[in-house]
Amino acid sequence: VGRARISGVLESGGGTPGAYLKFMTMPNGGSVTERMRIHSSGVVSAPYGIELGSGEEGTWTPACTMFNIGSIPSAKYTKIGNQVTLQMYIEITANSGNSSAVTITGLPFACVGNGWSVGLVNMAYSNADLNNTHVRVYGGSATANIKKNNDTTVAGTEIDAAHLIFTVTYFAS
Repeated sequence: VGRARISGVLESGGGTPGAYLKFMTMPNGGSVTERMRIHSSGVVSAPYGIELGSGEEGTWTPACTMFNIGSIPSAKYTKIGNQVTLQMYIEITANSGNSSAVTITGLPFACVGNGWSVGLVNMAYSNADLNNTHVRVYGGSATANIKKNNDTTVAGTEIDAAHLIFTVTYFAS
């Protein structure tokens, strides 16, 4: 029969005492393995290095050469471990779009090399042919592309004089 154990550990290294809770399991016939710690600071960590309590929040500055960004009402991110969630809301200047595929640059963290992440998009536009719009963060990059229909690109002229809002979650390298 497998077992589980929770231990309270008192540390006294570096001149400042601290404590943590250690969560361990032992499968049938196996050895005791630490699965997680809750440190006195509130940080939750796992043996493989992800600290769940080591979150970071901030703002970022989206950029795009396919149209002019008139204003940025909001551009925020939250990073927990290596998981990043971005939120962006920009207003696009009228008659500034070109025919190139829309790529948003300036993401605060590059995506892992083998990561492909898709998020939701909301935009005001006058072109009724835009269906299934979504944002994609490509692996190994710090850019996001706006896509439509069957993963085809959206040109700057298709969302000219509009707002563009998206949320996407990806894993940073």
